[in-house]
Amino acid sequence: MSSVVVAFLALVRRRLRLAWGVATAQWAGPWVLGGAAVVLLFGWVLPFAWTDRFALAAVLLAAIGLVGVALAMRISPMAAACAADRHLQTGSVLATAVEVAQQIRDPNPGDPNPGHAGAVKRGAGSGAIELFHQRIIERAEDVAAGANARAAVPLRSEPRRLIAGAALGAAALALAFGPNPQDDIRARHARERAEVRAVAEPRRKAALAAERRARTPAQQRASERLWTEAQALAR
Repeated sequence: MSSVVVAFLALVRRRLRLAWGVATAQWAGPWVLGGAAVVLLFGWVLPFAWTDRFALAAVLLAAIGLVGVALAMRISPMAAACAADRHLQTGSVLATAVEVAQQIRDPNPGDPNPGHAGAVKRGAGSGAIELFHQRIIERAEDVAAGANARAAVPLRSEPRRLIAGAALGAAALALAFGPNPQDDIRARHARERAEVRAVAEPRRKAALAAERRARTPAQQRASERLWTEAQALAR
């Protein structure tokens, strides 16, 4: 198969990956953004400190997964040729050229003695077959030279899903960056935790020191009591 057709099909395969990514993003985007908005809404109703990080991580993981799958997707030359033929309305010119190239490269893949099969083909009417194959490939070259990968694989948009995704994305952004009624409660809880840690840390150090100095059972029980109190405060 000529370099013109090979290069064109490589562009078509790349375009197919992009088209799959766009279609999947339009389908999954509203679900992912809606889920992020729901998680963020929990952070508005309840004083959870993890909702912002969880929602951001979910959106980032979904985007990275989508890009990774699109890049790793295997698309055969035949699949690319069939897709291009369908959208360019060229019948099966490119697909036939790919099939002919495969036949030329491997005339009889199931034959344990490929040399014998090649000799038979060269003997009976091989010139006419080669001319026929050459015409098929030349026709595919003409199509590939005058075609555009964008026309061969158009990107389709779904307005309703785009609108839904945009609305849910805007809602998620508003919930993430807007004034949250739980911010004051979270700040108060953070201050309380800091105060508790400030009290618990000296108790913990005192418990460790008392344990090292303990010589009698009473002193041992006292150090254990201090350690228990420090652990309870740290929770």
